[in-house]
Amino acid sequence: ALRERLKIQEKGKNTGVLELVLESANQAKARDILNEIISVYAEQNAQRVSEEAQRSIDFLDQQVPKVKQELALAEDAVNAYRAESSGTDMRIETETVLKKIVAVESRLNELQRKENEISGRYKKDHPTYVTLLKQKNSLLKEKASVNQQIQKLPVTQQELLGLMRNVEVASAVYVQLLNKREELKVARA
Repeated sequence: ALRERLKIQEKGKNTGVLELVLESANQAKARDILNEIISVYAEQNAQRVSEEAQRSIDFLDQQVPKVKQELALAEDAVNAYRAESSGTDMRIETETVLKKIVAVESRLNELQRKENEISGRYKKDHPTYVTLLKQKNSLLKEKASVNQQIQKLPVTQQELLGLMRNVEVASAVYVQLLNKREELKVARA
């Protein structure tokens, strides 16, 4: 009987705001019922968010050691290359390109992680998802531009840059994962 008298609909399109209307002759009783429905919904939603956060934490707990190992391997490769090529150092031009490519790749990794999060909540035509995809496409174009700059560098600088990029990106991803894991622990709590 309650279901027949209860109407729930979203206010606007993709707002996430729900409107609840309960037809009843007793206004006080209707208010109490709606308050209880809202309370139960809020509790279930908090539990769902906590469970999602825990699943994400579990996933990150698996990824952190892998990324840490990748970082160690990348650092070893740079050290081996420098030892092999008599301590070759980066020129200022190469360092500038490295900073650009690391920034772009770090942002791409962050956007990919965000896309993985929101893909379960939103369709691809949702404004949040559309904005994310536009940002991702923009970064991919920027990455292509930086890769063209890399092609103009001497071969030894390209090799060193590639190795250093691996270290910097792995380091940035590692820090992002640790930070995200801490954020999720707070969200779960």
